[in-house]
Formats: sequence, C-alpha cells, structure tokens
Amino acid sequence: MLRGGCGEVHAVRRRCKRSAISRLCRGPSRRLEAQGGGGFRVVRAKVVLTTGAFDILHLGHMKMLNDAKKLGGRRSKLVVLIASDKTVWKNKRRRPVFPASERMKMIKNLKPVDDAIVGYDPLSFDKVMRRVKPDIVAFGYDQQRIKNEFLEYCRSRGLNVRVATLRRYRVNPMSSSEVIRRILARRKR
Repeated sequence: MLRGGCGEVHAVRRRCKRSAISRLCRGPSRRLEAQGGGGFRVVRAKVVLTTGAFDILHLGHMKMLNDAKKLGGRRSKLVVLIASDKTVWKNKRRRPVFPASERMKMIKNLKPVDDAIVGYDPLSFDKVMRRVKPDIVAFGYDQQRIKNEFLEYCRSRGLNVRVATLRRYRVNPMSSSEVIRRILARRKR
C-alpha cells in the first residue's frame, strides 16, 4: 500500500502521478488495484449511509452499525448521519443527553464507522446526498417516516440509491430512552 500523488492509499506497487490516473482516484471511496498484465483499475468502494440520534450508545446501536456496514460488502465505507440536537428534541420531545458534536465524536471512534457527520436542520436530503454520495441508505426499523420521505425524494429526482431497513435487535436495553428510564427509576429508589 502506497500513498499516491492524489493523497490516497493505493494497492499498487508504484506511486500514482498527478495525471489522468490521479484524477480517477480522487475521493475517499476510490482506490486503485493491481490488475493482471501490469495495469491497474479504479475500484470504488460502496458507500453506505445510516442515520440516528445515537444519544446513549447501547448494544442495539453496535449491531445496527455492523449490519449497515455489511450491506455494502467487504470494502464498503460507512458514513453515519447524526441527528442534530433540534431534530432529537423534535422527534423525541427531550433534549439529548450528549450534544451532537460529542455524539459525532463517539460514533466516529467505533470500529465499523468510517465517517460521521451531524445532520442539517432543517433536514436537507440534497445537502446530505451531495456530501456523502451514498450507494446504499440504511434506515433503522423505527425510521419509517423518514425512509418514506427519502424514497419520495429519490423518486422525484430519478436517483438510483438502494434503500434498506435494518431489523430490530433483541438486546437489553432496547433503546436509549429505555436506558434513561432505568436510570431515573433507580435514582428514585
């Protein structure tokens, strides 16, 4: 693996020059691979986007992120869109325990996650799609409303993006809200 002239790490034995080759391999999800006959080809890893509040991390979040990453295959990149503080308030009628910037830092440090960004307020599918350019968008089992809005957005613009719904994970506790309820119940004792 070598860092090419374009700043990317490549699986070729020589450095890529600032040339047509370099222009092909720009971007976080592109990489050059050696091919038979001494040549090489550009391979674009699939980009998977998933979203959530991720306020108090629990095992269900870990399973969700691992499954989202697997949707793209072996070399996929997982980008997580973190709900803004205003979005958490709007959807859950409570302030998040951790601000969006801290939730983003926690998520970025998890093994399956390649990048994390804080969502726009108000939500803008255009901005997210331009920034992330996902091949696959994975929604949680409880995100049906936003999934339907996203599907309508894709239909209206003729976008070809695979959309998946991740299953509900049977873990204990099953949600961040449940963790908060348990903490409050123990505090009252």
